[in-house]
Formats: sequence, structure tokens, C-alpha cells
Amino acid sequence: MRESQLSKTIEAEGEHKGEVKRSRAYVLEGLRLKFGSPVPEPIRLAIEGTNDLAALDRWFQALFTLNSWAEFEALMKQK
Repeated sequence: MRESQLSKTIEAEGEHKGEVKRSRAYVLEGLRLKFGSPVPEPIRLAIEGTNDLAALDRWFQALFTLNSWAEFEALMKQK
């Protein structure tokens, strides 16, 4: 049976949304573990508000080198 282009598009969008959701969760949990405290609300809201997988990947990788919330916030402002 042939799969329609529409169903392929819908499936791809669902996979993308799932990947974004997982990436957000990894960044938030990584920050919590790195800094030993809850993620400040402005940072949490910014992470939860992004659909940019490249940014989420960059933020996750930065967890291994950053030393403060201020450094993370500065990174988030970079494009």
C-alpha cells in the first residue's frame, strides 16, 4: 500500500515534536543536576518555549563547560 505524502508529513512532524520535547527535558534536567538547584523560571520558560533543536543541542553541550546561570543565560541569547 502507498503511504500518502500528507501522512508522511504528519508523521515527521510528530517525530520532530517528540525530539524537541526530549531535548528540552534533557537540558532542564542537566541544568538542575549541574547547578544543584531548580532552574530559574525565566530560563525554564525560554527552554520550554523553543522548538529549535539546534539551540537545544547547543545548550545541552554547554552544560559541560559553563559554570553559572549567568553564563547559561548569555549563551541562550547567542544565535
